[in-house]
Amino acid sequence: MGKTKTTYPLTLSELADLVHAAKCAKFPNVPAKAVPRRTFNDTTANGLTAAILAFLTLQPGCMAYRANSAAVYDQRKKRYRAGTITRGTADIMATVQGQTWAIEIKIGKDRMSDHQQRFKERIEAAGGLYMVVHSFADFMATWSQLQGAGTGK
Repeated sequence: MGKTKTTYPLTLSELADLVHAAKCAKFPNVPAKAVPRRTFNDTTANGLTAAILAFLTLQPGCMAYRANSAAVYDQRKKRYRAGTITRGTADIMATVQGQTWAIEIKIGKDRMSDHQQRFKERIEAAGGLYMVVHSFADFMATWSQLQGAGTGK
């Protein structure tokens, strides 16, 4: 018996359809027309991060979250204070079939900082996967290639 090839969404529109179908399955007593349809974009870092997180959330054996490493404004002290997360941490941290993935989002001319480069080296030295993603298509090409290898690694 041959192995069935899994196909993944290649466009943001297909992702929106998958997310909508998952919501409809979660609420079977609600008519599909009444379930809000989400749209995605990859023109901003926030939009691309949301799209990748939505996709990863639908995958079996996967847990992902957005790692916010930005400084926080303290109203009482009237200044920014450093967050508690490691500097350079990737935008998305995930565990995919038991392996750590760190996904850094870069849009336009945005480049990795020295802290991000050191974080990348630490993740890879520990056996994790680190990827820099510039678009949803870029992420999906890498995802499909890694999943096609059969290991997720």
